[in-house]
Amino acid sequence: MRDKNHRPRLRSSHAADFVKRVGPKIYDDYKDEPVIFAGIGNSGNFFGYQLTTFAVQNGMDATYINIDKGTVRRDLQKNRGAIRGRALVFVDDAVWTATTYNQVLDVAREMSERLGYTGVKFAVWIDSKNIADYHGRSEEPRGVKDYMAGFIRGLRGR
Repeated sequence: MRDKNHRPRLRSSHAADFVKRVGPKIYDDYKDEPVIFAGIGNSGNFFGYQLTTFAVQNGMDATYINIDKGTVRRDLQKNRGAIRGRALVFVDDAVWTATTYNQVLDVAREMSERLGYTGVKFAVWIDSKNIADYHGRSEEPRGVKDYMAGFIRGLRGR
């Protein structure tokens, strides 16, 4: 089932699948250092919170912040005290065009000295570009034909 933008609707089973696939990899990389998960937008918050819960339950020094796609710089600046001295892991639902990925990482790298993080990574549920550091699954981007077929099925009530 897809939302109005033809993206998969998020369910708790999606978060469970994401955490099952990505959580152990992040644990292996950061079990001995503090980490902060930054959920991007509503869907990133959905996955980021679940990932933070997994990390804390497994004894990691983990915390969580929300980042809005439209105010990345302001949100990072506002949370710089929480970020300082931690590995920064951005969490989003998917990489389709890499716009958010590039925007967020460009701002984070530009602000690296002010933020004082020890490293920066990107985690997503679906990675159509194979550029995220952690992903739940890879999926080919859907073309116009696929979107139109889904749209027509929706109009027909199927």
